[in-house]
Amino acid sequence: IDFYRFNIELAKEAENLGIPVIYYVAPKLWVWGKGRIKHLKKFVDLVLAIFPFEEDFFRSQGMPVSYVGNPLTEILAETGGPGGSSISKEDGETVISILPGSRTSEVRHLLPQFLGAAKLISMELDGKVRFYLPLPQTISRGFVEDMISQAGIEVILTVGQSREVLRISDMSLIASGTATLEAFLLGVPQVVAYRTSWLTYALGKRIVRIERFSLPNILAGRDVVEELLQDEVIPERLARAALRLLEDNDEARTRYLSAGREVLQTLRGGEASRLAAEKVLETVSGKLK
Repeated sequence: IDFYRFNIELAKEAENLGIPVIYYVAPKLWVWGKGRIKHLKKFVDLVLAIFPFEEDFFRSQGMPVSYVGNPLTEILAETGGPGGSSISKEDGETVISILPGSRTSEVRHLLPQFLGAAKLISMELDGKVRFYLPLPQTISRGFVEDMISQAGIEVILTVGQSREVLRISDMSLIASGTATLEAFLLGVPQVVAYRTSWLTYALGKRIVRIERFSLPNILAGRDVVEELLQDEVIPERLARAALRLLEDNDEARTRYLSAGREVLQTLRGGEASRLAAEKVLETVSGKLK
C-alpha cells in the first residue's frame, strides 16, 4: 500500500513487537521534504530504494538504505515477447495512447484536457490517428465513457493492458507517475502532465522540493520529456507538444532513446527482486540472532 502514514503506523506496531521492518518501496520523502524522516528512522530498520538518487538522499539523512534497482525493469522484460495480446497496429497507422492516471481525482482533472487535445490532433492529422486508453481497475468504466462521449472523440478503451498499448504507440499523453517511466524505458515519446485542485497545488508548492516532476526527467537529470503543470495543461498546449513529437525528427528520437538506455542501466534491470530478497534475509537474520 503506497500510503506513508498507514505504513509508518504499521511499522510502529511491528517495532513494538520486536519484528524487523524493511520499507520497500522507499517513501517519496525526497519530494515532500525531510520532516517525516524522524519517524522512518525510529521505526524502520532498512529502506530499500528503487531509484539511485534515493540512496543518496536517505543516506544523507542518516537512514539505513540499500539501492536494489527497479522491479519495473523485470516486469517490462517479462511482458516484452510477441503474442498474447489482441492489441495491434496497422502499417502506416498513427497510434496515440492516453493514460490519465489511476486515481479518480487524476482522471477528473486530466482526461477532459487529454480528450480535448485528442480532438485537435485528429483534426490536424485529418482523422488518420487512433487513440487508445487503457483503463485501470481502479477507475469506473462508465465514468470514463461519459467523458469520452461528451468530448465527441473516438477512443478505444482496453481493460488494463497499458504496456501492450504503449508498445504500439507513436506517442503518449500521460499523467505524471510510474507510467511515464514505463513509456520512457519502452522508447515511447510522451508529454507528461499533472493537474490537481488549486488548493492542493497551492499547498504542494510550499512543500515540494524538486525542480522536475516527471520520472524520466528526474532520472535523466535533464529535460528529456515535456512537462505541463496545472494551468499549462490545456488542450492547445498538449496538442502542440504531441504534434511536435509526431514530426519526423530522427535526431531528437535518437537522443530520447539514448537517455532511456542510460537510465535503464542505472536501474539494475533484472536484479531488483533478487537483491531485495537478499537484503531482507540479511536484515532479518541479523536482527533475530
